Amino acid sequence: MPNIITTSNGVPLDMEALRTQNEKTVAVGNMRVNARGDELNTAGAVSKTRNQRMTEYYKLHSTVPTAKPRKRQPNALKEVNDSGEKQ
Repeated sequence: MPNIITTSNGVPLDMEALRTQNEKTVAVGNMRVNARGDELNTAGAVSKTRNQRMTEYYKLHSTVPTAKPRKRQPNALKEVNDSGEKQ
């Protein structure tokens, strides 16, 4: 679905088409990425795609615990019957 907005001069502007048209353009800043989010090397070629970067990020910053859960130890307190003996 196109995201068409109208400028203050009344000109329609399709933001989705503008974004996809400039996907390969180098972004302004010091991160060395293009507009899509791919990491670029010094020559300007893609060294890691956006999907590779996101997979690497989520492996390091997962919200799912990766350690094995500890086994619960049986309760040290046992029920005592009326005669005072442990069951």
